Amino acid sequence: MRKILIASMALIAALGLVAVWSARAQTAGAGAAAKTAAPEAKTETATEEPKVYIPVGPDKLNRFPQDFEGHYVQVPDYFGERVDNNKFPGEATRNGITSRGYFGFTTHRASGSNVMCFVSRDNKEAQDFFNTPLPPETEIYLMGRVGPKVITDYGITPLMLVDRVVRGHAAPPSLVEEKKKPITFVIEWQTETGIKSQTYTIPEPGKKYVIPDPYNPGKKMYMTFSF
Repeated sequence: MRKILIASMALIAALGLVAVWSARAQTAGAGAAAKTAAPEAKTETATEEPKVYIPVGPDKLNRFPQDFEGHYVQVPDYFGERVDNNKFPGEATRNGITSRGYFGFTTHRASGSNVMCFVSRDNKEAQDFFNTPLPPETEIYLMGRVGPKVITDYGITPLMLVDRVVRGHAAPPSLVEEKKKPITFVIEWQTETGIKSQTYTIPEPGKKYVIPDPYNPGKKMYMTFSF
């Protein structure tokens, strides 16, 4: 039992760090996009890898939760009940997952995956999800990361940090707009000593960028790219 609790605390702490890092990564990305074109930098910027959600049935997650621990999954599931604000497990609250910042609920013990879930109160889908009554065994669709099995007031259940939750068994449409990657272009020109080149990176389409004119030093060129 001691080993289960220690493992639980470690993995939930990791889940919390993932959420914090994700928010910081998004903020950093927004600031970088506003810069004008400049010669290619030598430094590298860390980017968040896209999450890949493994499709899994609720019965399989119920019977073999250890097979999915630490992985992102998507599950057509069944609602269980709301978790009382004073019944968030200690392993969660000690790592910042409290009723002040998260909705807590379970999936159905018999027909569903029997998982205790937590989703941010800032999540618009979650707000809509809990805005109307949710009787037991309501069809829902979950997307999130599976944690370890822990002791709770609702029994020994796996935890899940939920990214998306909607009603019904249809996978929700993507809320993430497809982002076009930056492009890199190279200008080459002939000089008396040979061919010279300069590389530039364009982070966003549709904006005007200023670059030095390689043929007339001191003058500028204005370029707008659509891609």
